[in-house]
Amino acid sequence: MKKIITLFALIFSSICFGQNNYSEIDAIVKSAIDSYSKETDELKFLKIVKNKFDKSVKLSKDDFTKDNVGIAFVISKGDEKPTIAPAKFSYDNEKVNISAMNAKEADIQDYVQKYLHTIETIGSTNLFRKMMLAEFEAEGNYVENKTEIAVDEPLSLSFVRGNSDWMYIVSIDNQYDSYPNPRIIIYAFKISISGEDIFNAGNSMGNIEDRRLKLIASEKAESNKFPLYHDVRTDEIRDGLAEIITIEPYKSDKLLIQSFEKLNEPITRYNIKDYVEEFKFLLSSAISKKELEKHVKPFNNEEVFNVKHLAAHALADFYFGKEQYENAIEYYKKSIFEFPYEESSGTGVVQDAERIIYDIAKSNYYFGKNNEAYGFLIGLIIDSQRNHELATKTINEYLKAEKEDKKKLKKDIDKALKTIKKGKNYTCTFTFRDKEIFFFPMMPASQKEYEKSFKESEFYKSL
Repeated sequence: MKKIITLFALIFSSICFGQNNYSEIDAIVKSAIDSYSKETDELKFLKIVKNKFDKSVKLSKDDFTKDNVGIAFVISKGDEKPTIAPAKFSYDNEKVNISAMNAKEADIQDYVQKYLHTIETIGSTNLFRKMMLAEFEAEGNYVENKTEIAVDEPLSLSFVRGNSDWMYIVSIDNQYDSYPNPRIIIYAFKISISGEDIFNAGNSMGNIEDRRLKLIASEKAESNKFPLYHDVRTDEIRDGLAEIITIEPYKSDKLLIQSFEKLNEPITRYNIKDYVEEFKFLLSSAISKKELEKHVKPFNNEEVFNVKHLAAHALADFYFGKEQYENAIEYYKKSIFEFPYEESSGTGVVQDAERIIYDIAKSNYYFGKNNEAYGFLIGLIIDSQRNHELATKTINEYLKAEKEDKKKLKKDIDKALKTIKKGKNYTCTFTFRDKEIFFFPMMPASQKEYEKSFKESEFYKSL
């Protein structure tokens, strides 16, 4: 994972924690905010957060001890306007770290705009997942008073307030009384997925829950067209390649570099169509896991090891959206067997494979290959970490639509269960109606155990 460097590290200082009440610095903070002569959007949003902080009470301990991502307003006298940056709050072993973050300018702008205007979509940004996974050494100590929690760090002193929806923090240089213009940072961290949207309060955009429900409905409507549906992971192809082309022998590969340079915008489900040839070239390139491991530690930079997997999955998604189901199936299978997903968590690998298998089942059904579709859904019912119910619901819908004879189906399933055996790449296979089907077991078991478990399922009993 490419490291996100801290813009302003706010960590516990050596002062004796004598200044543990916000009231002692309030005049300094107000003076710094009042020093801005121009009423910019950045200043407007800063004042909203400061006003919320003033009216809030001490944050509950439960909310204070949760890692979170938010937004930071950096105040510096002499600047034309406050600087807005992504922010991370970390709590670990009774210690705290509060950091404003630095990254690519385009990624920062995307994150900030979404956090301020459509916070329910923040998970789609390039930075969200990286920030959630980013780890910082938490060294800040804290104490509680009647009105806030005070955090003392090597470079700053911070005061934390909030409610069930938001956490607000005001931070200042810990030697502020020695500086004529101490640096001040004011933070806002959304705690709940619903509740008040402080940046859009008072207008039609103000109810986060209503917007979130509309977003979910929209996502469901588009899910058949865009089954991959995780823009952040798709765009990691660019991040992975950006690092790969700094490593020999790839930094001397002119064609690979030229292909990377064409990926000049965030890659989403909507613009995959513009990069089909680049993704195909990437799959045919000489990039290998063995060579990468000489330079990059596995799982520290997942996007480096998963560029081919994500490209194959994205191509499958592209062909699915174009209703070219035979091509979609081909690339879904490539993403599993030729370019398998790399992650330190076996759970994550199986989840990824199960999602792909479900898409293979849908692609087969839409392509008119009903038996293959049934087979892959049966595989998910045999042993699935989280898609058992979805597979059951889908196969029942297909069987009803096709008016399948359930007695014959039961007989064919009984025959198929006897053929379960170990396959390649940690899969198991079985033969259903002369078609070889594979599934990814979370915990390998014997053929008899799989058969027994399946026959206890609600789906099998319904036959």
